[in-house]
Amino acid sequence: MKDSSFTLLIKIKQKKMKNRIVFFIFCLIAINSSAQNTFFKWYPTEKQEFINNINEVLNGCYIISGGQLDTNSFTRQAYLLKIDSLGNRIMETVHNENDSNSIYLVAFFLPNETNIINFIKIKENNINSDKFSSMYFEKINTETLDIISFKEFHAPINQSYIPQQICITDSLILTHSVISELLSNSYSGTIVNSYNFNFDSVSTYKTANTVPVGFVLDSSSRTIKSFTANGRVNIMNLNYNLDVIDSTSLPMQISPFANVSSVSTNKYVICEHEGYTSLFPLQHIKVILCRNLDAVIDTVEYWNHPDSILYPGLNVNSAFINNEIFITGLYKSNLSEFPYQTTPSYIQITRIDTNMNIIDHHFYGGDAVYYPFKIMATSDGGAIVTGLRYDHTNPSIKRLHPFALKVNNEGLVVAGIEDEFNPISHSAIVFPNPGKDVLNLTSGIQLNNGVFTLFDMQGRPVIAQKINSTEMQIDASNLASGTYVWQIILNNKIVEKGKWVKK
Repeated sequence: MKDSSFTLLIKIKQKKMKNRIVFFIFCLIAINSSAQNTFFKWYPTEKQEFINNINEVLNGCYIISGGQLDTNSFTRQAYLLKIDSLGNRIMETVHNENDSNSIYLVAFFLPNETNIINFIKIKENNINSDKFSSMYFEKINTETLDIISFKEFHAPINQSYIPQQICITDSLILTHSVISELLSNSYSGTIVNSYNFNFDSVSTYKTANTVPVGFVLDSSSRTIKSFTANGRVNIMNLNYNLDVIDSTSLPMQISPFANVSSVSTNKYVICEHEGYTSLFPLQHIKVILCRNLDAVIDTVEYWNHPDSILYPGLNVNSAFINNEIFITGLYKSNLSEFPYQTTPSYIQITRIDTNMNIIDHHFYGGDAVYYPFKIMATSDGGAIVTGLRYDHTNPSIKRLHPFALKVNNEGLVVAGIEDEFNPISHSAIVFPNPGKDVLNLTSGIQLNNGVFTLFDMQGRPVIAQKINSTEMQIDASNLASGTYVWQIILNNKIVEKGKWVKK
């Protein structure tokens, strides 16, 4: 009797344990399959911001960083904006530096630090005819945005070291900076600095007549690669002491808009702005996949409409997410009018697989001018982009403000779209709008083989055309002036729609 009772008790416990395991697995599946937060928001103030960075902190929040213009002293002051996981503004702060300019440029986290984010800030002063620049390492409390501590490093008189990227090793902080000549407003070289975790300087390496475009860490070999440009790609292999191991150059031209990102332990991609070639029009994006042996594996180039301009993002323009490469770009931008462009632009996000096949293009904006500065992978498997937004419809107020674009692992915003004919997320763009005799259609590659149909306001189809290219020109000269509705059907499903006005 005791044995049978004991056996029954064991069976009951085993059943309970099995149920707990099933429940635990179910919870894991539910967590992994839960919807990711997505949003597209901007944050106007009474002043003007200069934004170049975003970082994720605890509780799914983000800190946007850069500088803010003090309209009284006309100096730029270091600026931080904290938003929650839904993109709502939590708090902001300005860390004033009297009679000087300052801006946060890069941010990083150190091991075993909680509620602390580290920033590198540049501060510049004018004394008589000389200019002085300092680089500050600051520890910031992520809850309050207060400065906990800082350490200052001076650059030579009339020079500034402007950090572009950073790598963290097991014991060192490595910065990759451009050397700026303050009197001539020109760049004269690249400098690599190493610091320990107490922010004490350890070693330095400089190259002249170059611009830094990439910084890749190979922790297995305890080396770093410094990518610079002076018309082509120069790669300097350094050890952690910043001694030169070897150097090489890739047989290609490269622009200062280039950015280098690690794809795996032995591969990296270079995303850059490409000019005219025999196969492509002006101003488009080129992505180059390379091995750590500095050999080019493959490349892909893409563009939208031949009469428009597509630049890569202005700082960190690529990120490796879920075995895919996310590229952010500026579509329909005119940098000759930077930053107060008179026509609207789009943020473009393109996904590419590791075989360099384009998966899709998505476009965000079209209501203002956007300058994406950084794209970053997020802990939920998506990506977030930040940069500057300018309201071109109100040219009397020339102010730039931060925006944040959070997409899921498909590059999509799936919430907050209220107007079905003017969504903030686009897979296709019809322009000019209003237009006249020609309707231009730019669409993501994922819409190829879909059917574009234009309807009059009585619902009658007046134009129907199969999509066989990412850019198409459609003759609308026979149409009467008025408002039309368009849609794209792919696989028996409406995947995009909007309105178009003919003058």
